[in-house]
Amino acid sequence: MNKKNIGVILLIAFVSIALVASVGIYLLDTTGKINQGNFRVNDLVVESKLEVKEKDVEEVKDLSSLVFDISQNNKITMLVAAQTEVEAMYIDNVYISNPVKVGNLYITQSNYEQKYSIESISSQINIYPAQTEGQYKIEIGINNENCMEDVKVVSGTKSIRYDGTILSLLNTKVSDFRFDLIFDLNIIEKSGKKNVCKVKLSVPNDDLMTNGISITREDISKFLFKVK
Repeated sequence: MNKKNIGVILLIAFVSIALVASVGIYLLDTTGKINQGNFRVNDLVVESKLEVKEKDVEEVKDLSSLVFDISQNNKITMLVAAQTEVEAMYIDNVYISNPVKVGNLYITQSNYEQKYSIESISSQINIYPAQTEGQYKIEIGINNENCMEDVKVVSGTKSIRYDGTILSLLNTKVSDFRFDLIFDLNIIEKSGKKNVCKVKLSVPNDDLMTNGISITREDISKFLFKVK
């Protein structure tokens, strides 16, 4: 075998090794790739309700004598499957559009006492999920506290339920409470890799008035994790 043939063989071998290495690096680099499999949203349910509180009055002659303060509360429950160890979770880039009926907007977690006012929200909110059946259960409350104050039902009202059906007695629409909610759910792996899922919702829905409460199971195909 002459030197020319040896050179061609070496060149082909070098190109093949470089190609294999490039493909390997490309496949290992998951930056910006969607739904890599380490994390997956298995379920996302939004529960919306009204909290109705009676205020003290001097004399109650009939139902129209009662005075109420009303808050509108929403709970987002997410089930996230994980195939690797998690170092931390948090949400950031939170955006909430103001509803027509607006009081004190704040974020809570069911297993954590601190309340985060939307007006003074920090750059991120740490999430403290529960683990159940190999999944992370995340519960985030978005509350519109005292969005209606000192309200009364009309004279002649025969019955009141202290739920969303009271809106029909107050000439108020569900759309007066509706707002858009956007945030990023960030999950940091033990390796330091960050996975981000953008969550976009509009709450509450019209069932709040007709059923007294609204429960919506979202299409989970809308919630995919991207590696950053």
